[in-house]
Amino acid sequence: LLRLKLDGSVDTVWSVGLGFNGRVNAVEIQNNGKIIAGGEFDKYNDSAAWYLTRFNTSLQDITSYAAYSDTSFDESSANNGAVTKLCTITLVNDIFKPNGIFIPGVDYTVIGVPSGLTLKVVKTSKTTAQISFIGSATAHQKANNATVILSFLDNAVYSGRVAGVNGLTPKKLTINFNDN
Repeated sequence: LLRLKLDGSVDTVWSVGLGFNGRVNAVEIQNNGKIIAGGEFDKYNDSAAWYLTRFNTSLQDITSYAAYSDTSFDESSANNGAVTKLCTITLVNDIFKPNGIFIPGVDYTVIGVPSGLTLKVVKTSKTTAQISFIGSATAHQKANNATVILSFLDNAVYSGRVAGVNGLTPKKLTINFNDN
């Protein structure tokens, strides 16, 4: 990875240090000046950077973060207490550790799940996991809307430090019931 000056010559002051330990397939500069690089690597400057990394123009600000596709879950149209919507979590600069299903109390903790529902987290790739609610809430009127707090534990990510993954944990999820 290199940077070119306006005249087309290589900027020799700008350095990637040790750089990536694999091939970089794509680079994009965001509106905020951050650079995203994706490819066949798992380290950048000897720090974990699983297939995708983000840093500023000085290449010093590598950030691990999590993006949730949504955090609000609505009761199904059948109005039976079931929640059918799924949420995808995507990690950048870290990967999920467990194979398959995450284990409550080992990989995550959860509070506030309505009676009759169970929160389930399933790894769908190295960098993605899916949240779902299984079952049907026994009380499912609007007055029973719930705030669920999902907290991943260090065992859930390869780096072993969930605190180092911005936005991953704790995460507030809301369940909205119908009054029909």
